[in-house]
Amino acid sequence: RYAPGLPDASVRFACIGEHVLASIRRDFAGITDEEYLREMGDPDNPLVLLETNSRSGETFMVSASGRCIVKTVGDGEAVTLMDMLMRYRAHFDHCPDSILGKYFGLFRVKFAETKRYVTVMHSVFDVPAQIVAMYDLKGSTHGRKVRNASEAVRKDTDWIEDGRRLRVRKVDAEALAGIHQECCRFLGSESVMDYSVLVGVARGRCSKARWCSEDSSETYVLGMVDFLVQYGLGKKAEHFIH
Repeated sequence: RYAPGLPDASVRFACIGEHVLASIRRDFAGITDEEYLREMGDPDNPLVLLETNSRSGETFMVSASGRCIVKTVGDGEAVTLMDMLMRYRAHFDHCPDSILGKYFGLFRVKFAETKRYVTVMHSVFDVPAQIVAMYDLKGSTHGRKVRNASEAVRKDTDWIEDGRRLRVRKVDAEALAGIHQECCRFLGSESVMDYSVLVGVARGRCSKARWCSEDSSETYVLGMVDFLVQYGLGKKAEHFIH
């Protein structure tokens, strides 16, 4: 039904860390097994392929109502997630308000002799509010500007030129800084240093979102994503060049 023309024996599918990642989905994203099945397993509402400005070359898809992001990842990233799996789960117990992206699934799919790893992650923008602006921030302006103004997800230079700030109360700013520091401490302990911060901006105040502006005119959602690349020789060379 899903891959017409392929004999059943030619496709092999493995689910990795199923119970650990499912507990993150249930306990920290509040998505039940039944909701997840409807979101990901309804053939009448299949995944939608996303066009992105990512340079990774990976494939991105979004689930039926946009709650989950499906992405192919390289072998190295998959191995990093496998290795940190139990410590990653423990991080959320230690820091329940963590802004680290929440992985719900890691799968290995093999078509004949071709093997790919696929992840399912909670969408940072899964809130009952209309997101009017989205940014992918890395803390650098080098090459960090969209090439086309029509691109939905903007970058660091665009954030600055758009005059954006997280206009939160001082107490919220201090809380967010502490959470971010805790997330970075965890990533550092895993020899990971590269990540992006996705930020979504919605108008007005959304009661189910953690962060909003001091005057309640804006709601912010944010999460740290793409953090499975370890700081090895490749990243050291990239840092030296930049």
